Amino acid sequence: MDMEMAVDIIRTAPLVDRIILLTGDGDFSSLLQYVQEDRGVQVTVVSTRKASVLSEDLRRQADQFIDLELIRDAISRFPNNRAPVIVERKPVKSLIGLIGRKRAGE
Repeated sequence: MDMEMAVDIIRTAPLVDRIILLTGDGDFSSLLQYVQEDRGVQVTVVSTRKASVLSEDLRRQADQFIDLELIRDAISRFPNNRAPVIVERKPVKSLIGLIGRKRAGE
């Protein structure tokens, strides 16, 4: 997967002003340096600051770093790590029956 991402970045670099990379993998540091210096592309890295996930070299090489923890609620399916509470569930067949009655009455 890393190789495919690198190839996509190299192919895309001449066509864009900014690349957003969602990884903390330090193996991408040299690639970032290449697209920044040789292609003039700005690079934003989105990752977590956890040491086991984020390479410090990658963070320093990026033009901008966005910590996932800071944007969690904005991008989370369930903000604040809470699943939505389902108050009431209606059986599908009762909904279908309701639609059928409405059509018959039209």
